[in-house]
Amino acid sequence: MSYMKNISLYCEDDDMEGLVEFLHNHGDNSMRSSINMAAGFMIAHNEMRNKRDDDAYKVLNNIHDKLQEEEE
Repeated sequence: MSYMKNISLYCEDDDMEGLVEFLHNHGDNSMRSSINMAAGFMIAHNEMRNKRDDDAYKVLNNIHDKLQEEEE
């Protein structure tokens, strides 16, 4: 499973704690860096989902939906 799929799933589930732990355990990141990265991913993901009807975000939302549905 790709890291982006994992990140996308944590964001979709609004699981900040799980995302921080994942980023901390799967990289050379300090806990502080993992928290900052997780916050950035969450903000970006929520913005993408909130703007799903905007033309600029439709394709991106479709990509994320397909990524989350892919078999492992």
